[in-house]
Amino acid sequence: MLSDEVAMKKDAVSERHPQLYFSNGDIVLAAKFSSPTSTASSPPQYQLYRVYKPSLSHHSPVFANLFGDAAPGELYDDVPLGELADVRLQFSVSLDTESIVILTHYFDRDTDIRRWDPETPIAVSPTIRIADKYLIDGLHKYLVQKVQDDWPLTLEDWDRREAEIEVMRYAEYISGARPSSSKPLAQAVPEPASAIRFALEFGCPAILPAAFYQLSRTDVTDDWTDPVSYSSNWTLPARWSLLEGPDLLRYLRGGKKLLQYVASVPRDVTFTAVLCEALLPWWEDAAIPEDVRWEIDNGRDAEEYPCYALLVRIFAAVFRETTPGVRDPLKALKECVDYEKIPEIARGSSSTKRLCSGCDWAFREWVPQARQKLWRKLPEYFGLPLPSP
Repeated sequence: MLSDEVAMKKDAVSERHPQLYFSNGDIVLAAKFSSPTSTASSPPQYQLYRVYKPSLSHHSPVFANLFGDAAPGELYDDVPLGELADVRLQFSVSLDTESIVILTHYFDRDTDIRRWDPETPIAVSPTIRIADKYLIDGLHKYLVQKVQDDWPLTLEDWDRREAEIEVMRYAEYISGARPSSSKPLAQAVPEPASAIRFALEFGCPAILPAAFYQLSRTDVTDDWTDPVSYSSNWTLPARWSLLEGPDLLRYLRGGKKLLQYVASVPRDVTFTAVLCEALLPWWEDAAIPEDVRWEIDNGRDAEEYPCYALLVRIFAAVFRETTPGVRDPLKALKECVDYEKIPEIARGSSSTKRLCSGCDWAFREWVPQARQKLWRKLPEYFGLPLPSP
């Protein structure tokens, strides 16, 4: 890994890193690399970094042990010379030694990682692997946190995120901001597939419910790698090719669970939880066996129960399906809060456009409870590992 026998040949080509060759550094690290024009007969090439052993040792016990065990060897520029001999086995030169040196010295400073950048999980993964290799725990935690910060962990955070995306989507029409003046929406919002792979590899399962839910409401034809397949200023695509078999199964099974949830509302609980007892139709009464409710059709007249009929229309409107197989029950339930503004209700022919005071109060209390319950169910629906308490 670190050798004090670099034995740089006389014909070796070396160059000092323009920023990471400090005049008062106490060790020079040499990283061997090959340029695109190199051949088998080309002389060896080295990138040289003159840095500080105490700083590297402080952030990485691996470097601390290497420096402690290294015997005096070749000098370069009057300080010990060591070679990072096997760093290049898995990582390219542009992402390995330089990342180690820069980030072990400066990772606690502001790093240029843009909020909500969909490239972040892919961009920082090689550096985190290097940090893990050299046991630089602080760097690992810092970069993982940067990715986690881009995803909501609570329903409140999810709603805040959705509101911001909605403003971004309509910015051109509301504030006159043109897409050419900023990045398209698809490149300004976190992308779920790369976040899922990142979370599973680097141990941040807390972002998985939101990422899988985002994925579940993404049309499978909206492919990040095919710009023609989606509208970059309107649609949020996914890097579908990044998903492995188990991830796809979670996506499919979770999507089916969400569809089953939609089908169960309001049948299973809503009518009895919301409607006043006197306004609950006899065929929806929980005390009546289900086979009786469904077999006896005579006497059913929903219009005799205006609050019941209005609830049926509300749920039919908010759970309308715009894209086959793509559902967003959290958004649908949120629409229920201001049900009088739903176009199908506001412009409907029915004279009943508002629940009675008792049913209205119960309904507005039921909606946030139902959304919170659904949010807590997402890990179960998608078969996700639960985060540690």
